[in-house]
Amino acid sequence: MKKVLSILIVIVSFAISAKTQENINKNVKKSALIKKNNVQLEFLGKGLYYSLNYERELFDLSPFSIYYNTGFCIFPSNTSLESTNELILPNQINIAYHYESHHFHFGFGTSFWRYHTNYLPIDQGNLNLQPLAPILEKQWEIFSHLSLEYRYCKESQDWFYKVGYTPLFFAPIPNSAFNKSINYQTSLTLGVGFKF
Repeated sequence: MKKVLSILIVIVSFAISAKTQENINKNVKKSALIKKNNVQLEFLGKGLYYSLNYERELFDLSPFSIYYNTGFCIFPSNTSLESTNELILPNQINIAYHYESHHFHFGFGTSFWRYHTNYLPIDQGNLNLQPLAPILEKQWEIFSHLSLEYRYCKESQDWFYKVGYTPLFFAPIPNSAFNKSINYQTSLTLGVGFKF
């Protein structure tokens, strides 16, 4: 009788531990799937040099999702008068397709770019005061971008990695390399992100 009772206790204990482990695995997967926010550090791409981005899932239409992404990039300007910083604020909408640990994102957006240029304020009132010293003038530009990304993220993990291709489209900028009616520049993207 003791042997039968011992065998029953072992079988019941094994069944309970297996069920508990199954529930833990389901809860881990579920908690990873319901995390709708993430932060990303992206190199190159829509921030030109880098960008720190926040992204939120707006709609889950499994296996598709729609995301909104916004971020910023600050880097030193190349003006010769004084040291200044340039600022880029990228924004975009992503449509993602999910297949197990593989995620394919297609996005479109715009980036707001604030930079400084050297400017000579010449007009009728100061023609006789030449030569004038240049001053810094603040400029704002908007450029568009597409984003084609592959992200790798296991369902049970919060960290993910991404690689992508980002074509950038600039409006004409006087006195620069972007002086055509449509200016195109290609960029690759490497990044890492954390879901929360």
